[in-house]
Amino acid sequence: MTTNCPNGEDVTELLGVHDQTTRKSRIGRVDGGVRSPSIRKSRRKREVVCAFTHHRPSSRNMEVCVIGAGAAGLAAARHAQDAGFNCTVYEMCSDVGGVWIYTDDTHHDKYGYPVHSAMYKGLYTNLPKEIMGFPDFSIRDHPQSYLSQEEILRFLNDYTDNFNLRPLIQFNHIVNEIYPLDGGKWRVTVVNKLTKASSSNVYDCVMICTGHYSSPYYPNIPGRDTFKGEQYHSKYYRSPDAYTGKDMLVIGAGPSGMDLALHLSKTANKVNICMHLIDLILIKVNFTTLTFRNSTRRELSCFIKEVDDAVT
Repeated sequence: MTTNCPNGEDVTELLGVHDQTTRKSRIGRVDGGVRSPSIRKSRRKREVVCAFTHHRPSSRNMEVCVIGAGAAGLAAARHAQDAGFNCTVYEMCSDVGGVWIYTDDTHHDKYGYPVHSAMYKGLYTNLPKEIMGFPDFSIRDHPQSYLSQEEILRFLNDYTDNFNLRPLIQFNHIVNEIYPLDGGKWRVTVVNKLTKASSSNVYDCVMICTGHYSSPYYPNIPGRDTFKGEQYHSKYYRSPDAYTGKDMLVIGAGPSGMDLALHLSKTANKVNICMHLIDLILIKVNFTTLTFRNSTRRELSCFIKEVDDAVT
């Protein structure tokens, strides 16, 4: 991705690790949990995200704003600090971790602000830890390759403390606006969720690390508006306990759909999966034990069998 830095140079962005995994994205989802700020357009071409590049600005007094304290936001803050820049991180939640922070809240938090996390109980990565760490800070001390949400969150907290990033972060702050100013600077307006107080600061560079998978997509299925049962998007799923004894239809057999179907099978009366393509995901069946492509195993009380181009 090519961006323009305040000094007018066209540069190539170096930051931005995108690893799409089960349900939205996991550690690679560069999400600090803040809502997307409104960015007013300017006639002049300006950068919104100025990553650390081959043409690093010469000024050591550069004021850098990082939005989001998830995986990418933490990495951005760490390198901004190492470069000698003055760095401020705004994070909507009360701790680091971005999408890896679990909450029972779905639509709004206790302060009335939107919840963007899609994390649910029992989630495991579908990428091995060997490719999910940072180049100079790997995920250690875990014999297994596929880790739980709690283990990844602990890793991000370890990264934060190892590089002393916590003092840079202003938690429970929502970015409401990023406004371009003359001279290549940016005015960032934030709201403190606890006090409701609004404040603005001017920065030389803004790095938006909030991800791009926070808005659920609903397919246009004929008759959906007349369905008498309950309808949910996977973003709002938290635990299979809420679906105990119900007859379920999971639409979509990607990583999210398959993982949720397995979770639901433990409590639901019946789980049906609908998909438009057939992909070999189940690789081994041994009595009631199913082995999947990521080497995980699940004990199930029922099978999912293929019928034409649907799975029921």
